[in-house]
Amino acid sequence: MAGSAGVSYRCQCPTYLKVISVVCASLGLLAVLWRYVLHPEREPGDDVVIPDWPAAKNPQGVPSLSLPMTTTPWQQAPHFSSRILEMSAKAANERPEALQELRDGQKHGHWIWWVFPALRDWGGDMNSAVQMNGGADMASCEEAEEYLRMPELRAGYVEALSLADAAMGRHQQHASYQVFDAGFGRQPQGAWHWGPVDSFKVRASATLFATAASKADDREVLAGCLQVLQHFTGDCVYTPGAEGSAGYVAGVDSQPIALQGPDLEVLRRCGVDLERIFAG
Repeated sequence: MAGSAGVSYRCQCPTYLKVISVVCASLGLLAVLWRYVLHPEREPGDDVVIPDWPAAKNPQGVPSLSLPMTTTPWQQAPHFSSRILEMSAKAANERPEALQELRDGQKHGHWIWWVFPALRDWGGDMNSAVQMNGGADMASCEEAEEYLRMPELRAGYVEALSLADAAMGRHQQHASYQVFDAGFGRQPQGAWHWGPVDSFKVRASATLFATAASKADDREVLAGCLQVLQHFTGDCVYTPGAEGSAGYVAGVDSQPIALQGPDLEVLRRCGVDLERIFAG
């Protein structure tokens, strides 16, 4: 209805509607303050920058609609198997004692598989098999290559090689036996636990990782392995025992193994010839 001149009309809204209007306006103001003042994070997609480059073309010369994808740091990190991750964690616990014993010049603890892992089906045995699921030794030559790609495991192996080289360098005869087996009352020539079994394992391990390092062109690890292998002069002789002992092969009569230079059986299993190892 029209009013007379000079007379204004006000909306006669119920009081509760006025309250609701004030509350809504206040909530809107709070939302703006929360988004742009208190928490000015970017919205999803705000950080996407479309670079200014010529359109990529396929072989037919048609511009492609796809853009290069970037990767996040976790996508760029190398992937490691659950075995290698578990092995790294367990080795980290055992390594300090092992390295200290090597500094002192003689092994007394039971840590050989955590510091010098060998091929499971050659240098492994019933003892290393129960240390973790699948055993603490290398399941294959390829797993040894993965082992060296893990920075912590590689660094620990390099240090162990250096300390083993220094410890064996103090002896003119039976060097590996003096460092790795004499502390257990074993003999430099003998079978299984009565012979130089840990010397056998170290030689097998150094040969295995020499092959892995040669394939990866890792000259530091390769040099360390070859330096350790120089201490194996053949004056220690190991004979595998029954099933479950290191070096046991089903259906083959165990024969004495002179521990001299690289382990030829490891080279054969990894498909690497001797010349390739020393050529590195």
